Amino acid sequence: MKGFWLFTLLLCSGWLHAQFEEIKYASDFELNGRVERCEVLTPYGREILRFNPDQSLKQITTIFNEEDQEVVTFKYDQGALKEKSIEVLKGGELQPSLSFYHTYTQNDSITEEIVFSFDGQFQAQNRKVSDSLGAPKTLELRNKNSRVVYRYEFFEGAARDSLSTYLDQDLIRLEITDRSLKTEVQKIDVVYTDSLVASIQRKVYDRNDKLLREVDSIFDPNAGLVDSSEKTYSYREGLVAVLKEMRSNQTKTKRFIYQLDNHVSPNWVKRIEQPSNDYTTRIITYFDPNDSIPK
Repeated sequence: MKGFWLFTLLLCSGWLHAQFEEIKYASDFELNGRVERCEVLTPYGREILRFNPDQSLKQITTIFNEEDQEVVTFKYDQGALKEKSIEVLKGGELQPSLSFYHTYTQNDSITEEIVFSFDGQFQAQNRKVSDSLGAPKTLELRNKNSRVVYRYEFFEGAARDSLSTYLDQDLIRLEITDRSLKTEVQKIDVVYTDSLVASIQRKVYDRNDKLLREVDSIFDPNAGLVDSSEKTYSYREGLVAVLKEMRSNQTKTKRFIYQLDNHVSPNWVKRIEQPSNDYTTRIITYFDPNDSIPK
């Protein structure tokens, strides 16, 4: 049930432990212009995205059926996230033990998140410490039964950045951004288990931040590190036109056809996938162009 809206939230976001809680904007959901509301219709369900005038994400409503829904609401103060609520409804009734209220406080380089369920039960207290450049230094996660501390080492170079994540003294993740190529940027995400490489994900972007290629490799006890899948993307007018996925020596090709609206900065309102002919429809409402953006 949670998978549908979580997929949307995580589509353009980084790893949770490194990013803590990023503010999402309409552009993160392939939306142009001043969008007020975007309803997404798929064969699997319905999702409604609402945005503030500054295009920050205001609310996500995932509708599984008329009585089963999940509503995630974000509130901000001076450009910072202050509150987030997750309301789960089953059979048309709010489920207090499955619904959560998050509050965020910021003090210089420290951000704290406290989580309670709607039935008043304490769930978690998380604390992130950043350096003067905003890069994470530590993240402490506490719940009723445990405490975990992640430590980060960030290196920023002229053409290559890296972020190492440690649990206790063990390196568990290494993220590398390599900008040394003239036309591409490569991002490498390495996951370690017991100090051994467990998986590697490589993503290659063009200079306009369009994803061109991604390769996932996993550790096989018999064969070592092997490529499990590779995807390549090609674009037409800024939208994915062709997706090729290679897995187990088989290649699947998906082609996408779009229908655009008539807005000044056009958005796609229907995407058809071929050869399956599955489609996704978006109903988009814009803010009045005469409305000002609150400062």
